[in-house]
Order: sequence, then C-alpha cells, then structure tokens
Amino acid sequence: MKPAVPYHPHHLRPDAIRLTIAIIAVLLTVLTQWMALPTRSFFADEWLRDHFVKLQTTDAPDPRILVVDIDEASLASEGIWPWPHDRLADLVETLLTSYSARGVALDIVLPKAGNAGEDDRLGLLAQHGPLVLAQALAPGQSEEGLVH
Repeated sequence: MKPAVPYHPHHLRPDAIRLTIAIIAVLLTVLTQWMALPTRSFFADEWLRDHFVKLQTTDAPDPRILVVDIDEASLASEGIWPWPHDRLADLVETLLTSYSARGVALDIVLPKAGNAGEDDRLGLLAQHGPLVLAQALAPGQSEEGLVH
C-alpha cells in the first residue's frame, strides 16, 4: 500500500509539529511569567530604553542649545566682575525676549547679594520664567532655607 503523500525526508510528522508547537507555547508562557516579575519587567524596560537611546545618539552638536560665555572681551567691554545683578537680569530678559530662548540657566555663583530691586528682578525671572539660577550649598546646608 502506497502512502497518500509521498515521503520526503524534510517533511515533519504531525506528532513532531504538535510537539514543537507545545514546546514553543511552554517557552512563551515561562518567558511571559518571568517578564511579569516586577524586577524583570523593570530590567527589560531599562534595557530596551538604553538600546533605543544608543541608537538615537549622535556626536553632532544640538543646535537648540547655546552656551554664552562671559569672556575677557566681555569683561573689558562691560566692566570687571561681578557685574551688577541688573545687568544679569537685562541679559536674561534679552535672551528670553529678543532671542526667544525657551530657557536660561545661569551657571554663575554671585559672591554677594545685590540691592533689593536687582535681586527681586532675578528672583521673579527665576520664579515665573524659564530661568534656573546656580546654587552653592555649604557643607551640611540644605535647600530648605533657599528661596525658589
């Protein structure tokens, strides 16, 4: 008696196909349960995020970021440091209005307080505008006593 389908060495028997499907189903179930553990899913999320970020990185400078440096020429033109806080407030307002900066960070530690009006202006810009001021904390000092 001849088989209905000719035998070919690469054909799988139905039992082998069912066994393969069952093994794949068990492996997927185990993998799903393993990924459901809180630490595992966090690890997987972080791993995927890290690899996605690595794929998106570039060495090209970001045109949206501009560093304005107060150099020797600026000091010669505008006067010795420290500048009055009004001048710094003017610079911040110019960046925000004339140049449409979406945010300004002043990485400048001011050695002493300015007069009340000057510091109020910088404080209002920091409180209501996209201005971030540098903070230098003494050892053991917390941010609780600082004005935000």
